Amino acid sequence: MATFREIDEAILALTDPETGEILDVQAFEQLQMERTQKAENMALWALDLDDEVQAIDGELTRLMARKRAAQNKAKSLRQYLGIILNGEKLKTPLVSVSYRRTPAVEVEDEHALIEWAQRSTEHGDTALRYREPEISKAGVRQLIEEGVAVPGAQIVTHVSTIIK
Repeated sequence: MATFREIDEAILALTDPETGEILDVQAFEQLQMERTQKAENMALWALDLDDEVQAIDGELTRLMARKRAAQNKAKSLRQYLGIILNGEKLKTPLVSVSYRRTPAVEVEDEHALIEWAQRSTEHGDTALRYREPEISKAGVRQLIEEGVAVPGAQIVTHVSTIIK
């Protein structure tokens, strides 16, 4: 089967360069049908790939749920083992169970802590974390559409091919 470029070149070869008249109507129609069939096959292939992507996404979701369940079960088993052994170490040829103390900060009243850190000139920078500014593309678009010159940004129109 010919490529699009080859089909287009053959179609051009069937027309008179001076008048634009089609020299062989039957061959011209055959090439047009071949071109349409090729485009249809490509569109169907794209739809098949879209279906494959959806199936993979579904499988990823299912596997992530299984992963979370396994992680939760392992965590639960560790906690239960800690209760059963009550801090006692266990060592067998297959496993070894020991313990490590890990300090963690628990915040009971987030609002009170934030207020305190904002008032504190000595400890505020240590207790709080500030996020980097984030660009609002919708806001930038609105500004550009209103005629504001926004450096480093522009509205670009993309063409998307939709297959249904």
